[in-house]
Amino acid sequence: MKRQGAPLALGQTIEYTVVDVDAHGTERVRLSHEHADEYDVDWYRDQCIRAAVGVLSPAGYHESAIKNSPREGSTPSIQSYE
Repeated sequence: MKRQGAPLALGQTIEYTVVDVDAHGTERVRLSHEHADEYDVDWYRDQCIRAAVGVLSPAGYHESAIKNSPREGSTPSIQSYE
């Protein structure tokens, strides 16, 4: 941000989008004001699964059950809930 001339204060929150988790440095993320056209779908999916596991694991749900849950737009069978 400093290189772009944007003001930067100690403790400031910086918003960004992960565009390529395998890239390095400035190629890995885009700052919110840079308006990323694409993002790393796999990275965000993994983050959502981690969050869901953290919330749902006390209720007995495990990562494998969350990953294998029916997808939006699909019609789950009754067996998928057993």
